[in-house]
Amino acid sequence: MIDNDGRYTLQIYQHGRPHFSGGDKKNGTAQEFRAAVGGSSTHYRVAARPDGHVPLSVWPRVR
Repeated sequence: MIDNDGRYTLQIYQHGRPHFSGGDKKNGTAQEFRAAVGGSSTHYRVAARPDGHVPLSVWPRVR
């Protein structure tokens, strides 16, 4: 789905991706987190800024 401003989000998940044991993501193991991240891909586009530029990321840079 794309809104009137051209923003969208798309999530792709690997078939058969394992669940977190006990269904509790907050207490997942390093191996469970690797499987969760490695088995998914997320794409999104945000609306252009007033100056016309479209940011590549809306997350602040960590230095």
